[in-house]
Amino acid sequence: MNNRNRGKNTGDDTLFASEKQLSKLRAAVQDMQYLLTREYPEKAASELVGNRYRLKTRQIQALRGASASEMQIHNRKLKQLEASDLKEKTVYLDGFNVLILLESLLSEAYIFEGADGCFRIFPVFMGLIKG
Repeated sequence: MNNRNRGKNTGDDTLFASEKQLSKLRAAVQDMQYLLTREYPEKAASELVGNRYRLKTRQIQALRGASASEMQIHNRKLKQLEASDLKEKTVYLDGFNVLILLESLLSEAYIFEGADGCFRIFPVFMGLIKG
């Protein structure tokens, strides 16, 4: 049985809590978006941007999860629904994802708003959580 905490790591406050670190990450996401829009491979772009801003591994992982090309953002916005579009509709939620959200919130994990406007729970978009 894996008892590992899938929420916030002990060093996350140092990497993500200060305005200095958040400003650095915001600038890195803009640079990453620029490169992705010009069809740079995600891994190469994240390494380049990570080196430029001297990001730690977890910051680079957050950068990759929060970044998208302009085309990806456009395509995601086309699929976006307003709350009023769901009126009188049945909405199904994946129970596993609801549990992950609750676990992350209770452990005070960081939640990031991506370039596409969607919010992501840090360990989820890193692929650390497995069913």
